[in-house]
Amino acid sequence: MRIGYYVHHHGRGHATRAGVIGAELTRRGHVITYLGSGALPDGDQVALGSDADEADAPFVDPDAGGRLHWAPLGGGYAERSAQIAAWVTQGRPDVVVVDVSVEVTALVRLLGVPVVVVAQPGRRDDAPHALAFDLAAAVLAPWPARLDVAPHLERHRDKTVEVGGLSRFAGHAAGPNTAGGGSSACPSPNSSESVASGPRAAGSRDAGGCGVAADVSQSTAPGAGSGGAAIDAVGGPSLGARRGASSDALAGSDSDGAAVNVPEGLSVGTPRGAFSDATSRGAQEIPRLRGVLLVGGEGWDDAELPGAVERAVPQVHWRTPDADHPVEVLLATADVVVTHAGQNALADVAAFGVPAVVVPQERPFDEQADMARALDDAGIARRLTLGATADEVAAGIRELLAGDDERSTGRAWARWCVDGAVDRAADVIEAAARGGVADLAAGTEADDLEGAVRGSRHGIDDVARAGVAERGVREAGGAARGVVEGGSGWPAATGAETPALGDGTLP
Repeated sequence: MRIGYYVHHHGRGHATRAGVIGAELTRRGHVITYLGSGALPDGDQVALGSDADEADAPFVDPDAGGRLHWAPLGGGYAERSAQIAAWVTQGRPDVVVVDVSVEVTALVRLLGVPVVVVAQPGRRDDAPHALAFDLAAAVLAPWPARLDVAPHLERHRDKTVEVGGLSRFAGHAAGPNTAGGGSSACPSPNSSESVASGPRAAGSRDAGGCGVAADVSQSTAPGAGSGGAAIDAVGGPSLGARRGASSDALAGSDSDGAAVNVPEGLSVGTPRGAFSDATSRGAQEIPRLRGVLLVGGEGWDDAELPGAVERAVPQVHWRTPDADHPVEVLLATADVVVTHAGQNALADVAAFGVPAVVVPQERPFDEQADMARALDDAGIARRLTLGATADEVAAGIRELLAGDDERSTGRAWARWCVDGAVDRAADVIEAAARGGVADLAAGTEADDLEGAVRGSRHGIDDVARAGVAERGVREAGGAARGVVEGGSGWPAATGAETPALGDGTLP
């Protein structure tokens, strides 16, 4: 199958997600071409010209009377559109994934090619977005089902599939969400059980049964993989578990018997719930916690926030990912993360099952604010509001560390359904090319899928497997065994000089 994948130029998030999905599609034998004017994944590429050529400034009627988002009159935009049309004409793709652009969606559909639109959270009920969703053969939502984050998609339920969070590290990360093979909270469609540990509800819309309305008390144990390689020995229901309580993992092997590098400084700690009375105990009894400050390429809206949080919560040793401290290494050994509400960041945090305080940043259509609210409502993460101060963030961190519920232990991230999400996404794209999307969107039982797809207008019987194989992202992201061989990126836990976990307010 020939598949085009349009990647929006803003930031690196769209390109990262395209790389995750593209790797799985390539593994299935499809030919992928990435199109865009910004960062693109490795592979066959079409570098598009800018859609905002300065020679055309000042831009005239850029929203086409309110029907589009960006289509200014002028030669630069015409040349870019002609590039896309030329590739479609010559490459003859079976389907094109658009992440994201209303105008590219309309153009490709006008050229007679089915389009899969990647959805984004937020209040996208404007006319241009409605046009894109109307034209789409399928809408791929990279979050779990039953999450109240995109009400505008309700009128498109017949072609919207929530696949779960798409992370580069799915299938490789040890943690409550799973180490490598699939979480019990997000069963394959072969299973008759839903995420609520019962029969799938009638009218379920998710592919694979994943969703936020879940009982994850039986989450996969730390380090228990089924094919993927655990990056690290950590993960679990308490600080003690996250710091290597698994004796098998600390012994230096994963579920396949392969050697696992346990980062220096990992040791069994104290259950998180015990920190509520930390002020009454000697500082020497308190291990130094590890925290990650995670934000996108645009940085924090408040550039002073990271430093202020470090001063407000000195009991935590804070790191920000960089070239010397890769995000996967830091998350694999973290006790808590303060993150923005970008979709890739959340999926990566979910892959490692790290308890999280989510600080939404100002973004169009309130996408991060709405996503953070939905996470909090679902009991998955502790959210703050837009413009939260360092003191408010510090209070959220202390509350999280003092708790012992699913949100405080990280187990709630199993409901983000990272495992198998890339398979489900690839299934949606294949189905869109062959006419079987409605079956996936309606939550068709796996036993009925083959016959249902055979009855589609294209008569194809090998589409919409909906993640049965639970393969994970084997080739995406570069994560594999031994990724932490260079050490965890953290100083050894000392404990003695660590101050008690008190109010920690800013001086």
